[in-house]
This record gives sequence, structure tokens and C-alpha cells, in this order.
Amino acid sequence: MRLNDFLGLRTEKQYEEFWEYCKFIEHHIDAEKVKHHLYAVHNFYVELTSDLHGNLNPCIHAFTDGARLEKYMKTDIDYIRKILRDNSAGNR
Repeated sequence: MRLNDFLGLRTEKQYEEFWEYCKFIEHHIDAEKVKHHLYAVHNFYVELTSDLHGNLNPCIHAFTDGARLEKYMKTDIDYIRKILRDNSAGNR
């Protein structure tokens, strides 16, 4: 299934397709304490959001690239930098 096919489905069908084929990749917590969950589905990405208690927002965001994807890349870079800083500080 392609992204445009997925976006053309009714919400209920999108969720069926999502839960059947999703693969979790990463999550990101933003400044407002909203948790963003990134999944791969077929050849595109799907983002779901929730509060810190796990209450999911029913809106599905599907995309292939752009700002929604970049924030996950930034999280990984920040995490790696933190590990490097922590390791450097421990070796002094």
C-alpha cells in the first residue's frame, strides 16, 4: 500500500492497516510533554501522539519525510551527544 492509498482510507480502516503492519521505530517527548510515537507502515511513516499517561490522540499522521521525521533524527543526535558527554566526563 502506498501513502496516498492509506490516506484515502476511512479512519477505522487506517487503524486496521496500521495495527496489522506497523513496526515501532522511536518516540519523542516535546516541550509540551506530548509523546510522539513513530512507526513504519509499508513504505511510509505514521506518527501517533499521546499524553505521558499513554492516552492516545485518535489522529493519525502519515508521511514519508519532512519536519515530522526530522524531530526523531534530532532526538537521536541529542541522545548520542549526551552519551558522549557523559562518557567524556567520566574519563576525566
